[in-house]
Amino acid sequence: LPDPAAWKSDHISAAWLGHSTVLINFYGVTILTDPVLFRRVGADLRFGTVGPRRLIAPALSVRELPPIDIVLLSHAHMDHFDLPTLKCLPSTTRAVTAQSTADLFKTTRIHKITELGWGDKSRIHTRHGDIDIQAFEVNHWGARWRRDTHRGYNGYVLSREGTRILF
Repeated sequence: LPDPAAWKSDHISAAWLGHSTVLINFYGVTILTDPVLFRRVGADLRFGTVGPRRLIAPALSVRELPPIDIVLLSHAHMDHFDLPTLKCLPSTTRAVTAQSTADLFKTTRIHKITELGWGDKSRIHTRHGDIDIQAFEVNHWGARWRRDTHRGYNGYVLSREGTRILF
């Protein structure tokens, strides 16, 4: 099991938590990618999630996460953009997400949202320093529902202290 409390802020550390969820320490900036940390993935119906159950529990629960500086979302599919998980993150969390997906955060506490389209760049300021993020086109699609075809989808290059990470 990963032990983020032991990670050094002058290193890069990462732990795969399951499916598309990776916890990254990028020289002190804590990033969570496409977080899905509950037993089911699917439609959030307020009383619970309807959809497939996980076969394997995530490596860390939401309660075991360190404070997250940035949540990074590649696209709106429910197995990458899990509202029950996002609702557990505090309002201090910054979000970087694909074009036309910021509206999905309306039921969460996250209000500092940066939408990026292909080729867009942004410098995100965190309490642990700045990070540059650039979106690029990937071979995928971003719809959350069958007729929800307007949503974007991205890969990202994260840059900090002369080092890059590709997600």
